[in-house]
Amino acid sequence: MTLRRSLDEVTENTLEQWAVALTAGEIKLWELPPSVSQLYLFGHIDGAKSRQAEIDQLTRSYEHKLDTAYMLTFTPKEQREEYQRRLDKYFHERDAAFFAEPAQLTDLHSLRGGQEPPEAGVEDASNPTPERGDRAA
Repeated sequence: MTLRRSLDEVTENTLEQWAVALTAGEIKLWELPPSVSQLYLFGHIDGAKSRQAEIDQLTRSYEHKLDTAYMLTFTPKEQREEYQRRLDKYFHERDAAFFAEPAQLTDLHSLRGGQEPPEAGVEDASNPTPERGDRAA
């Protein structure tokens, strides 16, 4: 059987006063001697470890409840309708902005960098296809 460690009465009273003052917010943990702060932190860590399984179980339970609530709120059909509404609005605004501007031919938007397209049936030097008569036999 292990014996319980004991402190003298003055030390015991001092530690008790510090504990009460610490929980009341009258003093901060960093104001205590390092050995007392370390003892407090070890107790906190040990307490957190002892409750971790319960914390994990509650976390999983609440995550499941949140997922269920989300799925009940946004069913797939309602989600599709909402997405479609947003897309329709976006494309309507884009179309309105596009057609509101006058058409401008620029090198960037026109065929062949601003050149006029060749007329049908006219020989074009840029055409890489040789005429029928020029082909090798």
